Amino acid sequence: MSDQSTMSDLEYSRQLQEKFELYLLALIFTLLGLAVQTAKFGINQLADILELLGWVFLLISGLAGLSRLEWLPVAYKTNSHLVGLKNEHTELMAVAEQGIVEIAVQDQNEPADIQAIIDDRTQAIQKVENRVKKLEKSILRKYCIHKWLFVLGLTFLIVARGSSPVMNIFNNGVTPRSCDPAKAMVSPATEVKG
Repeated sequence: MSDQSTMSDLEYSRQLQEKFELYLLALIFTLLGLAVQTAKFGINQLADILELLGWVFLLISGLAGLSRLEWLPVAYKTNSHLVGLKNEHTELMAVAEQGIVEIAVQDQNEPADIQAIIDDRTQAIQKVENRVKKLEKSILRKYCIHKWLFVLGLTFLIVARGSSPVMNIFNNGVTPRSCDPAKAMVSPATEVKG
């Protein structure tokens, strides 16, 4: 019962992670599309540069996320192959410990030396382990690029879009509104001169 509960929690966790990754990827491309469609250039050179950098960061983030999603199944498949090789190696070692020196091999008419097969599996395990490590490193690097360039792109867009209103506030100054209720109620068109 405990194993079943653990597996369902693990499966639920995996599903949530997949949904989050797809949501984040869709969010990045949606924000990029909206930013490109609603851009207004020429107001402030710094804002224009930040806007363009935001686009570039979001684009690279989205492409890194797509590449990561493309290579995740390859990493899982390679890792599964590694587990299979290790299981086969363990079984061959157990058979060799029983004193058996030759075993039947599929697609061969004559039995093969068990030690040669064990050595072959050991080399294959080493190669596949190296491949898995490279894939994991690449996927982790792509995740970091995906995440941090999304944050930078979003930040640059916020600063680019918010810089003009903030500068207008500081350049024009904030004028306090009238506290006199009588003046506040009278519109300029109906103001009585006297």
